[in-house]
Formats: sequence, C-alpha cells, structure tokens
Amino acid sequence: MDCVLAISGVHLGCAKSGSEIQLASSTHYALALRHFKHTLTKTVSGKDLKPVNLLLTALLLCHVESISGNDQGAIFHHLRASSHFVRLMLAQSSNQAGHELPGFLLETYAYLVAVVNITANTDSDPQTVIFDPFSNALNEYRDSKIYGATMGCAQDLFEIIPLVCQFGYKRIIEERNKECPPETIALYKSLESKIQNWQPPHIIIRDNYSAKDRITAAKFYQQALLIFLHANFYASKNMDPNFLALIEKSLELSFSLVTYLPEDTSIMATMLWPVLIIGSCLRHPLHRMFLRHRMLGSPFNMTILSKTVQLLDWLWEEDEFGPYGLGNVMKRHKITHCMG
Repeated sequence: MDCVLAISGVHLGCAKSGSEIQLASSTHYALALRHFKHTLTKTVSGKDLKPVNLLLTALLLCHVESISGNDQGAIFHHLRASSHFVRLMLAQSSNQAGHELPGFLLETYAYLVAVVNITANTDSDPQTVIFDPFSNALNEYRDSKIYGATMGCAQDLFEIIPLVCQFGYKRIIEERNKECPPETIALYKSLESKIQNWQPPHIIIRDNYSAKDRITAAKFYQQALLIFLHANFYASKNMDPNFLALIEKSLELSFSLVTYLPEDTSIMATMLWPVLIIGSCLRHPLHRMFLRHRMLGSPFNMTILSKTVQLLDWLWEEDEFGPYGLGNVMKRHKITHCMG
C-alpha cells in the first residue's frame, strides 16, 4: 500500500506541484523500502518468503522511479532485485501455469527489462539489465486471461530488444579494436531477419484494447527495433550514408502508423521506448515538432514524459543523432534516463 501511495504521489505531483505532495510521496517510498528490508531480513531461511508479493512490491518501486522521471538509474536496482524474486516465483509456481498474477508480474518485469535499453553507449553496462532469460517463461502464461496487458501482441519483439542492446555493447568494443568479424555480421543479419519477418499473432481480445490498436502498436515497435538494430551495428558511425538509407523506410512507416493510434488509447502508455528511438533519428524540423507536440499533448501526463522530451530537445540542439547520440547526451548531462 505504501508503494501504491508513493506512485499516486509522484503521479499527482506531475500535474500539481507542492512540497506537501512530494513529502508525502517520499515518506511512503521510504516506508515501503523499510518494510521491504524488514521482510527480507526477518527470516533466516528464504522458505518463508512470498516471492509474488516481493516481486509485486519491487515492480511498483520501478514504476515510482519511472513516473517520477528519476535520471540516475534507480530503476536498475529494483530490476536486479526483481530478477531474484522472479526466479523464486517461477520455482514455486511451476505447477500453476496460466495463473493470472504470476503471469502478469512476469510480463511486466519482462517489459521493463526490455525498455530500459535505449543505448549501448553509456559506459554503464554493470548497472544495466541487458538480458534476462526469464522472459522465455512467459510462454507458459499465454493462456492467462490478462496475457498481453503490457506487451500487447509484441512479446517476440520485446524479447529481441535486450539482445540488440547486448549486440551494441559488443559492436562498440569491436569498433574500438577496428574489427567487424564475420560472426558479427551473421548475427546482425539474423536479428534483422527475425525483426523483418515478424508477423502479429492471432489476437484473442480479453479486455478493452482493440485488436487494431495492438497490432498497430506492435508494428510501430517493429520499425523502432529495426532502427535500434541498425544503429547498434553502425555504433559511432551514426551519420554513415548507408545507415541513414537503411532507417529511412522505417521512419516513414513509423509516421504513417502513429497517425492511426488514437492519443487516448491505453496502448499508448507503453509507446515511450519506440517514440524515443525514432525521435532520436528525426532530422526534419517539422517531424520533430510533430512528435514533440504529440508527446506533450498526451493524456498520460507524467514527469517521465517531459524528461523524455527534454532528452530529445538536448539531442536535437546538440546536433547528436540516433541511440548512440542519446548515449553521448546522457553522458554529457550526467544522467541515466529511466524508461518504463
């Protein structure tokens, strides 16, 4: 409950400034951490721990950091803790495939693990969750009534995001050594083929999302992920004519897709990652203006949104480009942008 109240406070603080709201939210956040620590240390053995409850709490803390727009990478601490609780939860609920709450928590965790990856160019890889095999366990929960609440119909695409970022770290090291071995090119082509050949699965509508919105959002992610892959392959050569030519079609498709998504559709709440990746590659002032206006006009009014716009403003003003440019900007301003 303290986590819920902390989230409410940081969300309310986005629209209503005031020291009382901030103090109340911080107090509930501190109480949540205190209770969390007490729960973890009160037993000698981990047998009495309830991993579902602990994972839920850790993920709520992730959302506090995300909504509040924390720019020091605090979300990574909660994600590392979540990884441990996911392992315990899966071990205890292995005979509960299809159970709604574990499935929902696992999907939320896998979503956050994916979208925290926005660049491989920050020198912060010890802090960053770049790959976690637990996302594969989601397949056991596909029959859950609330499966797809976070990822829509794009689970297969979300699973590729950390792999691409991991590939990006490898490419930066290779670039420093002036290398690009055949196996790297083969992996690049393999990932590209997976993304390009992805097709939306048959959707069973169990909630108020429309199938059309889910599929459109997934295709938007597909184009952003292609851009992300090409950007990580070219690394610091982010103005290479070949790279610019590769992403041009994805940028065009992205703009045509976003016009089909209503601003008030719930699926828009999970679109910040592709918007940031695509926004980092926009060069035309009108395109930048359109995206900026669409973001600031969103009904999902949270500090993370305004801070994402600020990050893009810095990128455009400082003549940086692409996800690699995002890394340069974050290093220059000494921030770690927390997505969620």
